[in-house]
Amino acid sequence: MSKINEARLLLENGNLEKAEAIYRTLIKSGENDIAIYSNLAIICGKTNRNDEKIKLLKYVISKEPNNSILYNNLGNAFAKNKSFKQSIKYFKKAIEINPD
Repeated sequence: MSKINEARLLLENGNLEKAEAIYRTLIKSGENDIAIYSNLAIICGKTNRNDEKIKLLKYVISKEPNNSILYNNLGNAFAKNKSFKQSIKYFKKAIEINPD
């Protein structure tokens, strides 16, 4: 099993600490799969590190700019920080990409 899949399974089973350690090791080794960064953003959100979640989501969006789910997640992250103007901006972008 690949380390990415191992970390994903740990994340799905709620073992955030071990999943995060694997993701950070993969990043340090030069892996650039956006799933690593996206899943690390999920972990940051679940562990109340919203500013880091925002940075990670912005990075993933720079690599995958037409993914409405990422913009929606970023909008939610800004809303959690009570940055509502930013939140609305990203929600609008999500709707623009996928009106459904």
